[in-house]
Amino acid sequence: MHGRYRMRLPLPGDDLADVRTPFAARMATLVPEPLQALRRFADARKPAGERDTISGAQANISRHYDLSNELFAEFLDETMTYSSAWFAGDTDDLATAQRRKIDGIPDLAGVRDGTRLREIGTGWGELALRAAQRGAQVTTLTISAEQQTLARKRLAEAASRTGWRSSCPTTARPTAATTPSPASR
Repeated sequence: MHGRYRMRLPLPGDDLADVRTPFAARMATLVPEPLQALRRFADARKPAGERDTISGAQANISRHYDLSNELFAEFLDETMTYSSAWFAGDTDDLATAQRRKIDGIPDLAGVRDGTRLREIGTGWGELALRAAQRGAQVTTLTISAEQQTLARKRLAEAASRTGWRSSCPTTARPTAATTPSPASR
């Protein structure tokens, strides 16, 4: 069939998850039990520097997120948000959909003026910003030096525009917290 192809549109129940589900249900029996003992020889071991320890986590985060904020800004929108977005319609741009997703978290948690919020994994600070704009006192932690630098800058800029306080402790370790709090009324 040189030069010809046939395109088939997926039908309900014809997606990758539906194909993989029966295999996942039988995962333990797909490989006979005597051969399962050999798996440790086939699977690559994690290098010592990538093990689940504090220093391993710091090295992994640094290797991934500390490449540079400028690099991530090339392919992320202005919210600097990683992962999925919540599109409400065809007219949403990515930043709008990202903010909708981020706002859904404090909406669900009932975050408002006076809420004390602790975030583990600051990213580039968008959730901390959005929660602080609602009047929450936010403590957000990161082990990424690059993300911390940009999050602190974004929080300080927002604080100067809006009048709420941003208290960012200075430390040499990349595990410092960035804590914005609402302005006194």
